[in-house]
Amino acid sequence: MRQLVIMRRTLMGLGMACALVSPAWALFGDDEARRAIVELRQTLEEQRQVNAEGAAVMRRSILDVSTQAEQWRQELGQLRGQYESLTQANQVHAQTIATLQAQLQAIQAQVQTLEARLKAFEPISIDQDGATLLVSPPEKTAFDRAMALLLASDFAQATQAYVQFLNQYPNSAYTASVLYWLGNAQYASKDLKGSVNTHKRMVVQFPKHSRVPDALLAMGNAHEELGDAKTARADWEALLKAYPNSEAARSARERLKQLRPR
Repeated sequence: MRQLVIMRRTLMGLGMACALVSPAWALFGDDEARRAIVELRQTLEEQRQVNAEGAAVMRRSILDVSTQAEQWRQELGQLRGQYESLTQANQVHAQTIATLQAQLQAIQAQVQTLEARLKAFEPISIDQDGATLLVSPPEKTAFDRAMALLLASDFAQATQAYVQFLNQYPNSAYTASVLYWLGNAQYASKDLKGSVNTHKRMVVQFPKHSRVPDALLAMGNAHEELGDAKTARADWEALLKAYPNSEAARSARERLKQLRPR
């Protein structure tokens, strides 16, 4: 604004000077004309300096604006670079998250499969021969299959099933019951010696089992059929002594009465 005012004043001065130059030659002398020219020159010089200063100020302003614009362009470029980096990082993170989610789902599926397999072997509680046992589902399935063969009077297959069970599950809670029923299957198959050995093993290993009286009775029966009346009598008398009130003891008393005298 100040520069515009100065320029306007200068132009007015120039106009007036030009208007007065010619008449000045007529009205004034040479000295006065010279002074007027000198003053005009000084005015022009001042205006030139003012214009030069204004131009310098304007150039500096333009330079400052250009510099600021360049800085903003650089900052904008940096921001764009950061934005692109963040965008790429987000894409990578999204891919990583998707991969981790897929892996997690796969692991969960594997865990569910493993749990299902473990559940198939998780012990279950069953009642067998007056006792509560913990056995695995495969054990129960194998035992039930052998019992089904025995009840179907397929004594040979039942014998094989019981023997296979003992080999496959040597520490099973079913072992005492398996030995007892194996001895019965062998007796029914006329494998009398095998029956005696199996029942004897059951009595020795599990002396407190509820089937021991029945096993002693069966041993006596097998010895009698083998023609060994003496051993049969010893089996039955041992039964009467250890379990006098059992159902097997009543049967043993009847068999002793029928046994030939010593």
